[in-house]
Amino acid sequence: MASSSQQYVTGYFESTAAYWRAVYSEDRLLPVIYRDRHDTALGWIRDLNLRPDARILEVGCGAGLITVALAGSGYSVDALDSATAMLQMTRDAVVHHGVQHRVRIHTADVHALPF
Repeated sequence: MASSSQQYVTGYFESTAAYWRAVYSEDRLLPVIYRDRHDTALGWIRDLNLRPDARILEVGCGAGLITVALAGSGYSVDALDSATAMLQMTRDAVVHHGVQHRVRIHTADVHALPF
């Protein structure tokens, strides 16, 4: 059973999923900051010089943008989130970009979900 603080976090992301779906495409300041954080994280991963077929665990995959970018770069990605709504967005993004063969999506209790 998840702790009360984890339940709070999960509830927050379940209730704000639509916001997270749209925020990266808006032109306001906060979305620009989020996109910069996204690009910074991907830059750190590139700097690791991992094997092209390396397997990466993404904890808190959210809307799936980093998952898609990593899978599109050839990595195998295990995407994990506690919020079902966020996992659905990740699944939708992965399928939309045709990288589902490189991604496994997991619930918070670490059960892989099929595509």
